[in-house]
Amino acid sequence: MGGAVVNLVGLMPVRNEGWILRLSARVALSWCDAVVLCDHKSTDDTADILASLTDEFGERVKLMYWNYDGWQEMAQRQAMLDEARKLKPSHIAIIDADEVLTANLVPTIREHIEFMPRNAMLELPGYNLRQGWRYHANGLWGKRWFSTAFVDGPTLGWSGDRFHSRKPGGRAWFIWQPVRQHEGGILHFWGFDVRRLRAKHALYKVTERIQWPGKPVQLIEREYNQWRSREDCLWRNHREPEWEYAEVPDEWAPGIELNPSDSRFLRTCALALDQEPWQEDEVRRLVEKHGRAKFDGLDLFGVA
Repeated sequence: MGGAVVNLVGLMPVRNEGWILRLSARVALSWCDAVVLCDHKSTDDTADILASLTDEFGERVKLMYWNYDGWQEMAQRQAMLDEARKLKPSHIAIIDADEVLTANLVPTIREHIEFMPRNAMLELPGYNLRQGWRYHANGLWGKRWFSTAFVDGPTLGWSGDRFHSRKPGGRAWFIWQPVRQHEGGILHFWGFDVRRLRAKHALYKVTERIQWPGKPVQLIEREYNQWRSREDCLWRNHREPEWEYAEVPDEWAPGIELNPSDSRFLRTCALALDQEPWQEDEVRRLVEKHGRAKFDGLDLFGVA
């Protein structure tokens, strides 16, 4: 018995992701029929990369632009979904610009999607990379699950004023996990470069302080310091184990399906790690705009 006919459209928000976009967008297009790329006021070489992707993939790349200041995650995700629906998708994929499907799953991922239940959210194991090609194997940052794809429907959408929320509302989700931990999934380049990881969390702190001034500084500090060490996580879970790491297997190597003659090619050639993280300049800009006193009590890790 066959599964559903799949027209899979990915949603990828982009802001100054030139350091990885050459890799992540091409991998996404290796398993999605089309990808909506929403550029949020990028100031790096993102525009040039998007132009080259349009030349290479044509109508499979759908560009849109988010010209609002600040971070309005739910509104941006909904705008991407509205744009994707012009392509009459059967299924929607959720892909952040610093995420890449492991190469071993590229040949089979569409089969998983084809046969997924209508009310299901496909979740794949998520591997948070730390300081290169290794991932957290346990603890708060290990054994994660990333919402990856769902069957679209008219009741589904994003709304409200929240951060870090991947699942749309409008459905009671059945969580479907056809791939087990350590069998592949989503490589999240979250901490591949520690400077970028630090700058990102400094910006999270500043943004929350501006957007929700009533939120206690101590709570913001706790939430966004957890990237640093096991000790910073203990307030959440006193049983947090010593952190362990595992090496990314060769067969997961991102880009192997794009350049099968050299499985390590895109590991070394597609990541521009010498760029200053844009979040550093944005933190400095926001602190200058609002005054340092507004952010008293926040450790901005030396960024500002």
